[in-house]
Amino acid sequence: MSATYQKQNERIYWVDALRFIAMFLVYIGHLGSAAGRIYGFVYLFHVPLFFFISGLFYKEGAKIVATIKISFTKLIVPYFYYSILSLGVYALFLQKDVSTLPALLTQLVEAKRNFIEYAPQLWFLPCLFFVIVFFSIIQRFVKNKVFIMVAVTTSMALTIFIPQNPVSYSPGLPYGLDSALYYIFWFALGFCIKGSFITYFNHNGVAQKTITTLCGAFALLCFFGLHHHYANALTEVIGGKAYVLVWTLPTLILFVACIPLAKQLANINAVRYLGSNTLFLCGYEAIAKTSFVAFIGIAGHSLNIGDEYYTVVYISVLMFILYKVKSSIDLNKSKY
Repeated sequence: MSATYQKQNERIYWVDALRFIAMFLVYIGHLGSAAGRIYGFVYLFHVPLFFFISGLFYKEGAKIVATIKISFTKLIVPYFYYSILSLGVYALFLQKDVSTLPALLTQLVEAKRNFIEYAPQLWFLPCLFFVIVFFSIIQRFVKNKVFIMVAVTTSMALTIFIPQNPVSYSPGLPYGLDSALYYIFWFALGFCIKGSFITYFNHNGVAQKTITTLCGAFALLCFFGLHHHYANALTEVIGGKAYVLVWTLPTLILFVACIPLAKQLANINAVRYLGSNTLFLCGYEAIAKTSFVAFIGIAGHSLNIGDEYYTVVYISVLMFILYKVKSSIDLNKSKY
């Protein structure tokens, strides 16, 4: 087995790189249509990928109360910390009038997915908290992994078919409660198959190469939008809501398509480092983007993103800056 795929302090390099890829895609997704074709592509799977990876790292055995306390400290407390910082930077940079603050503070308190304009990525933290809480309760009473998957599949199906629009498209509850009932499927899937998933793809045999190549071909099909014709045809047959449920399989295929890239990027120390510090990346996304625009503005330049190439370059530069900042912070901490 290559050293790239070995554990160090119980970490697996390519899985950390996969976390980095997921965060990279999140940064791209929040650029909107300015990112070009890659914007529509990442929204096919990047959010489920993050919950799936979170499930890979879930440690079973802890009591529900202990899990809630730890998760609250790791997710809810950082949510409010990063929200206050992001809101301050957002209000100052855009010179928001005092009259807009009540609405912004309401967004902070409610933590609704897709309704946090000053830091759209932060909804993930409280949502993941409730995913973990719900999952720990399910696991407390259901030990069989097949039954666990039945339970979370039912939960996801209810969020698709009961509301007028699927929760994955139209969330509405505070703290991502409804989204948690949808994304818990991906978290549970990551937990239930983590042993076999990681063990299988740790190897780089003919079977693994064949599977990842086929998945990569499907990803290219989706990137260029060639899947739309088939997706529309299937939607007409089974309906839009059923299509959301069926899309879980293509989503998993897109996960696998990222693995070869993750294994290559795992050779880069900065990628592994950032992949193991995704909370930092999540918390400072809006601040980093706003500050970057401000700095180049001081130099008399403006940020113009017109296609996929510029998008990847821009996010890569941001990641490099954040790597330098985070590594410097950790280095200074180690001195004391």
